[in-house]
Amino acid sequence: MHTEWWVPAERLSELNTNIVGTIEVIREFGSRPAPGAASGAARDA
Repeated sequence: MHTEWWVPAERLSELNTNIVGTIEVIREFGSRPAPGAASGAARDA
C-alpha cells in the first residue's frame, strides 16, 4: 500500500519545509518506456 499526496502548487514549498527525515523509494509504479525512448537519466539531465 502507498500514499499519494495531491498538493496544490502554491503549497509545495510548505510541504517540502515540513518533510522530516529521508524519503525512501521502495517501489515504483507506472508504464514502461517505449522501445528506443531515452532513459530517465538522459531525459532528466
